[in-house]
Amino acid sequence: MAWNEPGGNKDPWGRKTKNNSEIDTILNDINSFFKNILSGNGGGPSTTPNKKNTSILGAIIVVVYLLSGIYIVNDGERGVILQFGKFHSITTPGPHWVPRIIQKAEIVDVSKIRSVQQKAVMLTEDENIVSVNFAIQYDVKDASDFIFNLRDPDETLTAAGESAIREVLGKNKMDFVITAGRESIAASTKDLLQTVLDSYNSGINVQSVNILEAQPPEQVQDAFSDAIRAREDEQRYINEAEAYKNEIIPLARGKAKQIIEEAKAYKVKLVKSAEGEAIRFTQLLTEYQKAPDVTRERLYLESVEAVLGNTTKVMIDIDGGNNLLYLPLDKILEPRMYNRNILTIILALFIVIVSSTFIVDEREVAIKFRLGEIVRTYQEPGLYFMIPFVNNIKKYDSRLLTMDSKPEQFLTSEKKNVIVDSFVKWKITGPENFYRSSKGDERIGINRLSQIINDLTKSEFSKRTINEVVSGDRVELMNIVRREANQISEALGITVVDVRVKKVDLPDEVSNSVYARMVKERATVAKSFRSKGKEEAQGISATAERESATIIAEAYKKSQEIKGEGDAISTETYAKAYNLNPEFYSFYRSLTAYKETFDAKQDVLVIQPDSDFFKYFNNSSGRN
Repeated sequence: MAWNEPGGNKDPWGRKTKNNSEIDTILNDINSFFKNILSGNGGGPSTTPNKKNTSILGAIIVVVYLLSGIYIVNDGERGVILQFGKFHSITTPGPHWVPRIIQKAEIVDVSKIRSVQQKAVMLTEDENIVSVNFAIQYDVKDASDFIFNLRDPDETLTAAGESAIREVLGKNKMDFVITAGRESIAASTKDLLQTVLDSYNSGINVQSVNILEAQPPEQVQDAFSDAIRAREDEQRYINEAEAYKNEIIPLARGKAKQIIEEAKAYKVKLVKSAEGEAIRFTQLLTEYQKAPDVTRERLYLESVEAVLGNTTKVMIDIDGGNNLLYLPLDKILEPRMYNRNILTIILALFIVIVSSTFIVDEREVAIKFRLGEIVRTYQEPGLYFMIPFVNNIKKYDSRLLTMDSKPEQFLTSEKKNVIVDSFVKWKITGPENFYRSSKGDERIGINRLSQIINDLTKSEFSKRTINEVVSGDRVELMNIVRREANQISEALGITVVDVRVKKVDLPDEVSNSVYARMVKERATVAKSFRSKGKEEAQGISATAERESATIIAEAYKKSQEIKGEGDAISTETYAKAYNLNPEFYSFYRSLTAYKETFDAKQDVLVIQPDSDFFKYFNNSSGRN
């Protein structure tokens, strides 16, 4: 059945008439209730006022009124109560109530730290100019004063703050302002500013004044910076000299103590060794005197055994005698040659393996050549193989690279010169094209890219005025340069990611006389600081070196005295032992020398056997 056919309880929107009738009935009942209350009929036909209904209505109104006056003050806030527009009281955090119409509450956040910041050029006491960037932080200490006494607190604070800092700076010299005076100036400004704001009954509490930046004008910044560095250099020179002194003197004392202790150890070792050897010789001499031949032969045989058992020797008689001792050197060296061959084979295998593989890093792209011809490019990291001597590999950095162009002078549409400093972010995305275009030299590719960027930038600047390139069209200009550069550089294997103009400056052809004077004064101050620091540092270093040399020299002198004492005592000890039996002592010392000389198994010695050194080597009698 259609919605417009007779008998249907429908409407064109699909709503049921029954539901609408129910809603209308409810609304009519509510309307009738309030009409009866207001008319006093109580819902019936009687016209007598119904006191019960009137009381209900009054109660409802009272409840609504009471509820409307409830408000909540959060932590860190204060409620300012106005009664008929006049300040009445301050309420603290928590739920509160005000009688509406009579009173109203305004909430003020007294815990929030607010701030204003400003930068301005100011004049100092010595008629110099300083650029100051400062920030003021404040909160609300009196909510009512804050609301009622200031129309625009931030504006007031900004104006008062600048006035206060200008007044403070006007009482200080520039050097103090830009060096050690920031904290003092900030504190003075804070006190003065608070006094001014209190005179306004502002309700503001100044938390802090921070000097973010205080520096001379740009024209003299380098000279002033150099003067500051010079002052720091002065102290640095002195500190370095003091550090050098504190290092060299203890080292010299330590070295001196070491020299003396080594001399004492030398003396003790030498004396004790001489005493021990003398005692040993004396005891051996006693036995030798009992049986000279037996003792002499035993000592001889023991020495020869020790010598020949530990060494590889060839003794040659240059006169053609038969005194030739030959040991098989080829057999001795044969194991060494075998080990060397094994090592050579292992090394050769390692070289072959290494030369057949290469790694492409995450940060790289690579090109493989075969006899000079490109056969493959690698843009994914991993381990790859190649044929040694047939293939070779060329790698490039695949990360985002920076090309920082030198400042260039361009001509605008107004035929005015501007100095432009820019940089380019780029990467190698086509290693094969990059190699072909740059002939394998990365510097050539960078130079070509630099020329492309330079030409495009120059072209775009020539279409615009100074005002347009400085303010309005800079972003658009660089986007155009980047897009056009990518169209050209694609063939070079390069993708230009970003082009940025760092600065656009006008040529400064005229120097101001005041700035020239300030530069000259700063240069004089800087020179004075550095000269003074170097002079003092050199004096400290020279004194330290002299003291160090004296300590070492005294220690060396003392050590020589100690060693001399040790040498004298040991010589005396040896002399006493030698004088007991000079010939036997010579025999004994010679055999000892043979053992010590031929102690190392790897020694190879070629020597004439009839030398005095081998006097006792052929026989115990010392006769050849």
